[in-house]
Amino acid sequence: MSRLPTVLIPLLAILFLANVFAQEEKPDWDKFSENLIWGLNSGNEGLERSAMRFIIKYADSLAVNQVSYNIYNIYSSHENVKVRQLALVALYKMNNVWVLKKLVDDIYDESDPSHPIKYPGSGTIDGKTGGQ
Repeated sequence: MSRLPTVLIPLLAILFLANVFAQEEKPDWDKFSENLIWGLNSGNEGLERSAMRFIIKYADSLAVNQVSYNIYNIYSSHENVKVRQLALVALYKMNNVWVLKKLVDDIYDESDPSHPIKYPGSGTIDGKTGGQ
């Protein structure tokens, strides 16, 4: 009976300390976004791919809209299909209106360039208003 408290108290202390040390600080999303932007602008293909993966994973917390054009260029001109798919998913996860309209425009340019899509209040993708 006297051994139970001598084993139980250190065990509870270890569990309490493990819980205290396991709590992490909140990430600095602004700095993280800054580093991802730097990685996408670096010209290093490995950094670009890694940055796109992080954008896919943490898109809800990031502010990286200024590099959407860079990622769109990777999507539209890279020779590797897998990298183009990675860029496409990153663009989708960024939820940028310009990018989404441009992607839809690309779809119709590939299949039927004469078929405009109308967006409420903004005319059509091809820039003409009321195009049928």
